Amino acid sequence: MQSLSATLFPFLAFATGGKNLVWSFGVSTSPATGVNDLSDGHRKVVFYTAAHSGVLFDYANNRQYLLQGHASAISASASSSDRRWLATADAGPSPLLILWDTLPHLSAPTSSNLANANSAYALPVRTLFDPHGGRGVAALEFSRDALYLYTLSAVGLDPFTEASPNVLESDKSPKTSAPSTTTSHQTLCIWDWTDPSPNPLITVTLKTSDPQTVLRVSPDDPGLLMTNGTKEVWFWTWDRQTGEMVQKIGETNVDIFHRPPPIFLHSTFLPTTPYAVSTTASGELVLWSDRPVADFAARLPKGSRGAAKYVKIGGMASGTQEKEKGPTAGEIGMDSGSKGGCVEVVGGKYIVVGGTDGAVRVYDFQFRILTWFEKMAAGPIISMSFAGPVADGEENEVLVPHLQLPQFVVLTSRSKIVLAAHSLRALEPAAAPLSTQGTWKSGQVVTSKKPDLPAAKGTGGGGKLVDGAAVPREGPGRGRGVHKTDGAAPSGIAAIDPSLAGLETDYFVKVLVVGQMGSVTGVATSPRARLLTDGTRPRQLVAVVGMGGCVQVFDASTRALQRSRILEQTTEKVFDDQERTDSVYGPTKKKKVMVTEHLPALCVAWCPDRSVLAVGLANGHLRILSAGTLEDVADFDVGKDPVERVLFSDDGDNLACADGGCAVSYFASRHRGHNPANETVERRADKGTWCWVGKARAHSGKIVSLLFLHRESPQDHLMKTENEATASNRDECPRLLSVATDKNVAEYDLRSSSEADGLQIESVRKVSQTAIPLCAIHAPGSNLFTPSTTSQAPASAPVVTDPWILFGTSHFKFRIHSADSFICRKTVLGPTFGGPICEMAVVPATEPGGPGSEQYIVWRSNEKLVGLMKLPLDGNPNRFTAIVAHPGQIVNLVLTTDPPTLLTAGGPDGVVNQWTLNTGVLDSQIAQGGAGFEPFLRMLDDQGVEGPVFKEVEDYFYFSQLRAGGEDYSKGERPICDTVPVQELESIMAALGYYQTVQESEEMRNEVKMGNFELTGKLVTEVGLEDIIKFVEVTQYEVEAALEATKEFDKFAVEKNGISESDSGDHRESDGTVAFFRSSLVQMLQQHGEPMQRAEFDELVHTLLSSQSGLIPPRFMLPPPLPGQESLNGNLPKQSSSPKYAMPSTITGREFISSVLGMQSVDDEGNN
Repeated sequence: MQSLSATLFPFLAFATGGKNLVWSFGVSTSPATGVNDLSDGHRKVVFYTAAHSGVLFDYANNRQYLLQGHASAISASASSSDRRWLATADAGPSPLLILWDTLPHLSAPTSSNLANANSAYALPVRTLFDPHGGRGVAALEFSRDALYLYTLSAVGLDPFTEASPNVLESDKSPKTSAPSTTTSHQTLCIWDWTDPSPNPLITVTLKTSDPQTVLRVSPDDPGLLMTNGTKEVWFWTWDRQTGEMVQKIGETNVDIFHRPPPIFLHSTFLPTTPYAVSTTASGELVLWSDRPVADFAARLPKGSRGAAKYVKIGGMASGTQEKEKGPTAGEIGMDSGSKGGCVEVVGGKYIVVGGTDGAVRVYDFQFRILTWFEKMAAGPIISMSFAGPVADGEENEVLVPHLQLPQFVVLTSRSKIVLAAHSLRALEPAAAPLSTQGTWKSGQVVTSKKPDLPAAKGTGGGGKLVDGAAVPREGPGRGRGVHKTDGAAPSGIAAIDPSLAGLETDYFVKVLVVGQMGSVTGVATSPRARLLTDGTRPRQLVAVVGMGGCVQVFDASTRALQRSRILEQTTEKVFDDQERTDSVYGPTKKKKVMVTEHLPALCVAWCPDRSVLAVGLANGHLRILSAGTLEDVADFDVGKDPVERVLFSDDGDNLACADGGCAVSYFASRHRGHNPANETVERRADKGTWCWVGKARAHSGKIVSLLFLHRESPQDHLMKTENEATASNRDECPRLLSVATDKNVAEYDLRSSSEADGLQIESVRKVSQTAIPLCAIHAPGSNLFTPSTTSQAPASAPVVTDPWILFGTSHFKFRIHSADSFICRKTVLGPTFGGPICEMAVVPATEPGGPGSEQYIVWRSNEKLVGLMKLPLDGNPNRFTAIVAHPGQIVNLVLTTDPPTLLTAGGPDGVVNQWTLNTGVLDSQIAQGGAGFEPFLRMLDDQGVEGPVFKEVEDYFYFSQLRAGGEDYSKGERPICDTVPVQELESIMAALGYYQTVQESEEMRNEVKMGNFELTGKLVTEVGLEDIIKFVEVTQYEVEAALEATKEFDKFAVEKNGISESDSGDHRESDGTVAFFRSSLVQMLQQHGEPMQRAEFDELVHTLLSSQSGLIPPRFMLPPPLPGQESLNGNLPKQSSSPKYAMPSTITGREFISSVLGMQSVDDEGNN
């Protein structure tokens, strides 16, 4: 798989070694990807998709083999009838269609590098690029002999490439935005995938506006196909000799059957018959025939099919039924089309229907029910698959022996994969202990005794239908087993075959895979436990929450689900009661109903002592749960805004959360100051332990980070034994800080805060003028800095070890600030691919002085990428590496220590991926990238020291040396040195086109002066050429932004003139921009940023215009004063020999850029 990734994505060639995907929690719930049971007599494997990865899950040995290669979410998958070949496809930018061999040992039986037949393993054998002209694939299917592959093109965008509406625009990367691929027409392709030609055998455009989502191929004839959307079913006839394709729409005959148009869910052919069936949302099977309803002796034209019968089968949710408990699919971030309802044919003689009620029902071809399974209890079924046949002499594990019905798996809209097997032995590995996840449930599949059936009623000829008492809905706590019937079949269910009366079979149900019901919103790992008296540590746990309100706790090592709970609330709602209306024209009565809804969870955090979990909810509540039982410990109504972040202090006595209203709430343990080592976990999780101290709003922008700062680092604290921790000073109150997009850091005074006085704000400091902070962490100060090139740092320990805060900003930079003074001490360029960094975490040392002491940091962007970087931060691009971890938005990342892995939450894709970290790969990359100054030269341009950029910087450097040394040569030879005074740095940067503010200039000087202070305790007064090159690389993005300042001036003009963007066309000048008033610009400069007075503004404009070498437009020149009168502008220098310049009363952005600043805009450069 690594070779495939390296071939398709050269950028990932090095990254796949740095972070290897080892496990995926969750499953994609798209009906087009579904689930495929690849089990036979040699292996017990299911295949499903998890975001952009395919998963081969060996459930007998609890192993996953992950198929990687797609950069976008897998939109369709299928397996061949012999379960050897797999096909996966996506519908994102630059889509791929990949063919896999799941039994590669059959092709190379002598190869020692391939896995044996009993393992979950696959190799890519064919890759097709940009299928369907780059639109991707919505559905695909193999022919029965696996010679042909049929694909249906996608309509619209990849669902996981669109960022959440709550994400800042600055978080989005322009490099990851995909162009719209929306099209009004789909295409169908047939591929001879064993042919090396990259083109399909045939491509046909669909003649429908109803998006087709299901594609099926007749098992009898590879030239017969059918597709369906929600409104239409189409039948296709392909002549393999001539290549002709005929497409006909299925006639629903709703006028004949006097019924509304059906909503189709799924379809399939009935083998050895001329019929096909489709399921509908109203709980019916539609039988498609090539004969007209009015005359079964006649035949329809070639390729035509019509509805011959509508059979009520039940198990499908209709649009008039009451909503299922909890939020709708759209409300929890699920695909609203994944409502369930699928149909398959098994053994060539059984129709198996998976319903939205979570049950599986088996019928014969005359629509008579044979048996059904109702103990799944996993939600609406959207896909199912049956195990394959076994060879002679092997034990045949069948689910229903008298029907020879094999075991099967189902995928539900609640992100569960459930296996129904005949016995526990069906899951046991050949020679290994059973490693399970979940709990077995035993039940019975019962076929009713021969009933006395009433007269049949139906809407078509053929099978018998009955009317009877409806099967009652199961209330809370009732089992979901199969119901016995005495004398009557369930309402709308076909009669049971009398030849099978009185037979019953034991079966077992097991949940193989369980994911979040909708989007994943947060993941947290339990802190590393302290050493026990026997020198061991408890296992580390992982908590996952999502929009479906589900809280799950997994074992980080075995990946087994330990416990889970769905957070709910019961509210009273008022509905119209049509039954109690006084008359047809009277007022509608109202009725009150108690409704139980799921509570979307947005974030989660572990208490350091592992006793409780804190969960932030979308309804503004903060719940504290017992980690052992997930029962409520406390529930705080923080406010109406959703709780988006939650954090415990390292001692576990303090808790803070941030909500969507830009406010911070603080909670404290009532036993704060005590020694938790002497307190049991049960008492720590007691309901009276926590109190809400107060809430404060110190920001006007979204809060992106919460920080608790302690003098003792968390790593040092966790390395202690229990006795050492007991002796620690627990009385010191930590510092609480919040970082927001308003560019401020707020510190809260926890010592003065109380339940009576609330949460007190100690200070609010601005940490940036232009760059927006997107994340912040408490960083290890000893490894953050690298010595300046102007002096040699000693090899001894650092002189200064102050606490530091590391910020990631919207300008693709890192800013290092002192946690005490909040002064910026260093600014370095970060990764410039995939968008700005939105979250970071320090990789903890496994042991003091061990390999982890070199300090690495993991990071993520808002979309797709997760990376690893090595300290110290010096701007070297080789110190960063990244990989496509998810197909779209990434919402969270955390680290585990036992074992050391990285967990990433994909948000809308509903998947949490687990990665191992191989820091040796990054070390090799740094070594191969060159030593010293070489990596930085490559960042200027491709020519390095011979390039024009370096030559320009070098010239300005020598000019600064001349100016600093003076022009007086009378004293002898000029001393030669390789540095310039720090004061010259500002002039050099300005000459290169970077115009700094006063604060930015001060920060740059301080960064140089304090460059070696942590290592030597001395200030730096000189700066070398190499250090200046690093500053040039840091500021290059601001220079590029300045060249496009015309757009910003245009927005400013539209806003100040009080016009909308849609109406701005009438106000645009000849150059395409909107003019603004000089007074508006002056007012803005006086009120925002670093204030500039009017006199200073006039003087700067005059100086800029006077320095222009070109022809200055006359409207910028002031008329000479009349005799005896003062200048029209007294702020300008009174020099009668030179002209006076000033900005006119109105001006456009383009004119200001070119005439006043003397810069050439990007558009002008393109026209030259």
